Amino acid sequence: MFPGGGTRYPGMGRGLYRDEPVFRAAVDECLDLLPDSSVAERLHTLWADAAPALSDEPARPGEPGGPGVLLKRATEEEPGKADPSHAPPAVFVMEIALARLLMARRVSPSLLMGNGLGEYAAACVAGVMSLRDALAVVTRRGELLATLRDGAMLAVPASEREVEPFLGEGVCLSAVNGPASCVLTGPAAHVAEVRELLDRRGIACRLLPLGTAAHSALVDPVIGEFREFLAGVPLRRPSVRLVSCVTGTGDADFADPEYWVTQLRATVRFDAGLGRVLAGGPKILVEVGPGTTLTTLARTRAGTGSVVVNVTRHPAEERAEGEVLLGALARLREAGVEADLPSPRPEWRLKSPGVPHPSVPTVPTVPTVPTASTAVHPPDRPRVTEPATTVRELPAGGLYGITWKRAVEVPPADLGPVVREHSWILLSDSSPLAEAIVARLEGYGATTVVVTPGRAFHHVTRDRITIDPRRGEDYERLLKTVENDADGPSRIVCLWGASLPAQVCPPLGHVVGLARALSGRPETDLCLVTRGALEITGGERLDPRAALTVGAAGPLRRELAGARVRLVDLDPGDDGDHGIRAAELLAELCRPPYEDPVGLRAGHRWLRGFEPLDVAPGTYGSPSVRRGGTYVITGGTSGVGLRLAGHLVAAHSARLVLIGREVPGTFPPYGPGRQGDPAGPGGSGGFGGPEVREGTALTAPLAERGGDVLVRGADVADARRLREVLEEARSRFGEIHGVIHAAGVPGGGAAEFLTEDDIAAALRAKTEGTATLVSVLREVGALPDFVVLFSSLAAFSGAPGLTCYGAANAFLDTFALGARRDGGGVPVLSINWDRWNGVGMARDTERRHRELTGKSLTGGLSPEEGVAAFERCLAALPLGQVVVSSHPPGATTPDRRRFSRDLEATVSG
Repeated sequence: MFPGGGTRYPGMGRGLYRDEPVFRAAVDECLDLLPDSSVAERLHTLWADAAPALSDEPARPGEPGGPGVLLKRATEEEPGKADPSHAPPAVFVMEIALARLLMARRVSPSLLMGNGLGEYAAACVAGVMSLRDALAVVTRRGELLATLRDGAMLAVPASEREVEPFLGEGVCLSAVNGPASCVLTGPAAHVAEVRELLDRRGIACRLLPLGTAAHSALVDPVIGEFREFLAGVPLRRPSVRLVSCVTGTGDADFADPEYWVTQLRATVRFDAGLGRVLAGGPKILVEVGPGTTLTTLARTRAGTGSVVVNVTRHPAEERAEGEVLLGALARLREAGVEADLPSPRPEWRLKSPGVPHPSVPTVPTVPTVPTASTAVHPPDRPRVTEPATTVRELPAGGLYGITWKRAVEVPPADLGPVVREHSWILLSDSSPLAEAIVARLEGYGATTVVVTPGRAFHHVTRDRITIDPRRGEDYERLLKTVENDADGPSRIVCLWGASLPAQVCPPLGHVVGLARALSGRPETDLCLVTRGALEITGGERLDPRAALTVGAAGPLRRELAGARVRLVDLDPGDDGDHGIRAAELLAELCRPPYEDPVGLRAGHRWLRGFEPLDVAPGTYGSPSVRRGGTYVITGGTSGVGLRLAGHLVAAHSARLVLIGREVPGTFPPYGPGRQGDPAGPGGSGGFGGPEVREGTALTAPLAERGGDVLVRGADVADARRLREVLEEARSRFGEIHGVIHAAGVPGGGAAEFLTEDDIAAALRAKTEGTATLVSVLREVGALPDFVVLFSSLAAFSGAPGLTCYGAANAFLDTFALGARRDGGGVPVLSINWDRWNGVGMARDTERRHRELTGKSLTGGLSPEEGVAAFERCLAALPLGQVVVSSHPPGATTPDRRRFSRDLEATVSG
């Protein structure tokens, strides 16, 4: 299966070009055959000219930003981005090179199909066109589409029937990719209007990164020229069976030039073509191209007997391409394909010591064909019990939504005097914005030192210094060096929050380094600048990695006594006048410090607030917990996860899949002679711990369920193991109806004392684990009603000692908000929980507080209030984020101080 032109992403194919000779030779051959040498030169930079810092390699061992799962912020500018004359040839070349590589590994197709542009690659592999001719056709097609202006393509997670009312006024149905996956195409202004209408109906759409509008009426002016060009192209009948995405059948006349003329204008019927492929029984489906778009679509249609494999990473993953290819080939071998496996590169295993490689089976398996004895049968109907408990509602509502309001304030008229009062240190990411900030500061006559990442501390010039972002002593040396020449107190502006590759600056590395350097320097101002860390207008591109800095900024502010710390978030998609953006940022820095994050969007200043939510389970058609449904809970073997498990069983007769990092002992404590299910390699199916020993009231309902509770040991960030557990769950219980991600560790400690290993361990479950969980759910074809991420008030509390915990939970919040809009088919909600009193992490904190003060902690939720609030939170699923707190999170004065004090002990979830 060859995907279309909208699948291209930054860095695609770089690692394969470097490491795989067959891939590299195919790319070079394609570039040599391109009819336009200028296009070939620009495309060459996509693969051959990749800088080491921007390679596809994952981070070093122990870095949460590394092995394979964190969302990547692509900061480099790609040649041909959104340009129809460059993007289509780039995708086509990538697909041909991947096909050559797979066939060299003895993976040969018996059936081919392509989506849109991908159909040309499929036709080339099938022998309909020679490689030279196919490149010429794709190039000419792109050149013609480039002459069309103001077109746009909109991915809509809805059925063909649902989008029909929005067609017209030039807006056409460009593609039907799945039962609930369509693409609309037409004039950009009209497409924008349709997007707004769909957004109002709660349908989150996504603009494709293409500067054109193929498969619509917009191409009519170039149809004649394309027909004339095709008349001179020799076409042959396919030598391998080829399924048409124009007709959705296998009998199209691909040797007729008119077929390809129609293909440019007609609706792409990938869903119909895929149905034709699957009609003959189970298949091994391989996506050959950048990304995992067709893999995701195919998994929703393929039955249990089919195998669906992608050979490149998802654009949001940070995995080495060789690692992904190795996993794909291993999966094909499991399915019976005699594929040749390359040797794993050493660094792929080093990144996760003690954990098997996430894509390679640890024990060779023999592929089998389902028979009457081995086929997967629908699970028995669940045993339904009556609710055994009732829960009381959280008083005073308890649920809050996050709002952003424009501040109506007159900016300072003249920044010059304030700017010149300070010596400025800019931790620069070498972006146009950074250059504009320097120009503005120098224009005001301010003393400015520009700091860039390097391998070691180096005083390049009087006002240019490089430091190693990993070395805390470099930050201290930097401040001492600047202070010796400073004309006034230092003001630091840091642009390194997620803008640097993890290999250069690991997650929170800049925060820890600055914390060490600023300790004991009360007269310093620090501004942490992020891009896309916060959803303010709803239109910005979100970056969960940047949100780590947001969650860490509050604790840092409390820990650095006397220093002034502020957080400003910018719109990453604002590519307008960088001088204006720099002036707006400097104007913000000349204001008195503001404790909460400040957002700058489109020339306006935005401040965060909280508003009560009045919702009930099932409000506005939102999902609710199904009676007898199947629910997966990570972190479900202890603490809050276990409490919620007991509630779901008692109140809803739920079938449960409980996942814990370590699962010792037996679960539930059935009594003498009764054991739980095996938990997989190295552990039994149960667990111990204080929650189990607290009494039978909590675990008795689980014991009564017996076989309807599946307990497994897994590291949620281990994709291979997690896939095994979820596939087992689907085989045993059928569909998964909901997922609750409650895994996490408190990760306490002041920022200045944290090590890279501390940070990696503290972030892993909530960052890598979250991205892995959602990715694997898509891979196995699960379509849950909801995925709930258990976040915490610590994401915005500012409690000292919670740098990592606040950062990890801020990541969850932004991840959920981004997932709500990406149309990936997995609805995600982040819940910022108050402390669950007496449960899990909170119990030890409360005990220590009593020992030290003789008093009990105030605030927090009872477990009964927590489970009641959980069901109400599901009604807020369309929002992507909801706050549960025993008192208003936006309270001021005594309430605000109590809120912050209580949150120093808030380590729920």
